[in-house]
Amino acid sequence: SQDVTFGLVLNLRDLPINGVEAILGPCINICPVRVQSQQAWTVSDLCHNLHDSYTTVSRHGYVELPDIVANCTDWPRDSDFGCLINHFPPDRTPSFSLKDADVVDFSMDTRIDLTDQLLVRSIVGEGTWEVQVLTSSNLMSNEKASVLAERLLKTGQTFSQYPEVPLSSHLLR
Repeated sequence: SQDVTFGLVLNLRDLPINGVEAILGPCINICPVRVQSQQAWTVSDLCHNLHDSYTTVSRHGYVELPDIVANCTDWPRDSDFGCLINHFPPDRTPSFSLKDADVVDFSMDTRIDLTDQLLVRSIVGEGTWEVQVLTSSNLMSNEKASVLAERLLKTGQTFSQYPEVPLSSHLLR
C-alpha cells in the first residue's frame, strides 16, 4: 500500500510536561506515523518523509491514540495498531550512576499486546543491526516472523546501497 500508518513506540521522558521528572517508571506512548508514498519517490525521498513524520509526531508524542482517533481521523473509535515499530539506538543503558540507586534497562513494550499486534524491533549496535519480529503464534508462525525479519534487513541493506533508486525499481523487489 502507498498509504500506511504504523504505531511508533516513543520514549517520552524528555517531553515538556510539568512534573515529568517525578513520574516513576518508563514514560512511553505509541503514536501514529503515516507514510503516503508517491510513485516517483526514491528511497531517499521515503527516508526523508519518514524522518519528517517522526519529527512531527515526536513533538506531540504525549497525545493518546483515542484522542487522535476521535479528533483527527475517521477511524472507528476502537482503532488500534496492528504493527508497531520500536527502534533502540546504541548504548541504551545510561553511562552514569546515581548515589544509592541502580541503573536498570527497562522494556519499552509495556502497553503492547502481542496477542493481536506485531512488534518490529530495530536494534542498532556498533557495526550491527538486528531486527526482531515479535508477535503471537496466532498471528504469525515463527517461520513467517523470521522471513519478515530477514526481508526487512535485506530491504534496509538495499535501501542503504541504492538511496537514489525509485521505490518502483526492480532492484528493491
